[in-house]
Amino acid sequence: MRKSTVNGALFLLVTMGMLLITACASIPEEAPTTAVTTQVAVETNPATQPPPTSRPPAQPIVFRNGLVVTATGEDPIPGAVLVIENELITAVGPESGVTIPDDAIVIDLEGRTILPGLIDARASALLKSLFLEDGQIDPIYAKTYLGGPLKTGVTTLRATGWTWEEMQKTPELRTALEAYGNTIPTVVIAGASLAHSEGPAFTKYYPDQTVGVGTVEEARQRTRELIKLGADQVNFLMSSGPSLGESPEEREPVLTLEMLNAIVETAHAQDKLVVGQALFPEEAFTAIEAGVDELTSWPSLTQPLPDDLLEVIVSNAIPVLSGFSVGRPQEGDVRRFLDAGGTLVFGSFAPNSGANPSREFGMMVLEAMTPMEMIQSATVNAANAVGLGDEIGTLEVGKQADIIVVDGNPFEDSFHSVFRDVIYVVKNGEIVIQPEE
Repeated sequence: MRKSTVNGALFLLVTMGMLLITACASIPEEAPTTAVTTQVAVETNPATQPPPTSRPPAQPIVFRNGLVVTATGEDPIPGAVLVIENELITAVGPESGVTIPDDAIVIDLEGRTILPGLIDARASALLKSLFLEDGQIDPIYAKTYLGGPLKTGVTTLRATGWTWEEMQKTPELRTALEAYGNTIPTVVIAGASLAHSEGPAFTKYYPDQTVGVGTVEEARQRTRELIKLGADQVNFLMSSGPSLGESPEEREPVLTLEMLNAIVETAHAQDKLVVGQALFPEEAFTAIEAGVDELTSWPSLTQPLPDDLLEVIVSNAIPVLSGFSVGRPQEGDVRRFLDAGGTLVFGSFAPNSGANPSREFGMMVLEAMTPMEMIQSATVNAANAVGLGDEIGTLEVGKQADIIVVDGNPFEDSFHSVFRDVIYVVKNGEIVIQPEE
């Protein structure tokens, strides 16, 4: 190649490079983002996608002039202020002792009540209700079964009642849920229940919602598999609801002490809690001896709660789930349990039963529970039960800002009626439900 040709080529390359640099410099910084967004919008079918989620507000949020119920056991604070910054509660208390950030969004609650977001520790068959297909959650069902609870003040729920096949979709479900951001409650997955493979709970009543285990080794193996699939907690089932009318012989066999020991040891080795249903006193004794972490049903529905079982539950600090909407204890048992120092956890069995916080609270009123006991059952007690007590459940500095505001005073007005009118819902520091202007 001649020297003049080489020089010409080099000149051309340098010129083109300079033109390219100039052109790139003239493009606004947001242009690449806009181009990508446009491409996704064209390729995505809006009918099958979750609603767009907004980012948590950059500005601090301040609720003032409210009745603050921290759920820690302390008395409610009238005329109080709560400050949210960067998704966390950064101040709470009387207004005279709280500094309000200059750039804050300030909301005057005019005396309304502010509480931690509610936690429903037993929401049955959630996955089936969502119709998860091809890695997508049907937006209509997401709005009903997830957006619906959020509107009632439920910011976290524990999902149970899944089939073994549905458990295989746990990774897909988590990915799909993330797309909804703060517009749905946090979902804690307990999923499918381990039950004796020859017992009526598995063979007769709930073959689709239980995982049968017949040996100690199988109990260990299935526990490992559930955890590997993504279960946040390991769920077990001894007798099921239909067995309440059966004789002891008819409801046998149930999980043995040895099986439960294997389940508990395997789960605890991986820092997973073991929770489950024991409907009869003898089953509850076995479960507690094995070291389970929670009873997700009242353990003596067909007879008064035995004194020795009450003592064992309380002395071992075993929380017990309410579920009064689907089964009421014997008269006076709940009051005895609480007076003895028992810990009750809120669980409505929604959406299968059609239960909701207001209805379950109404049943708690009939059990002579105090307003603070009911509030704590659905906040701090439930947060600890689902393994999130360090993050949510109370209104304290450093906790995640999952918060609700109700239009009324639960200590003076009709308790369950107050929770029918949730005015604000804050999820992870973002206001997701508020009054229409």
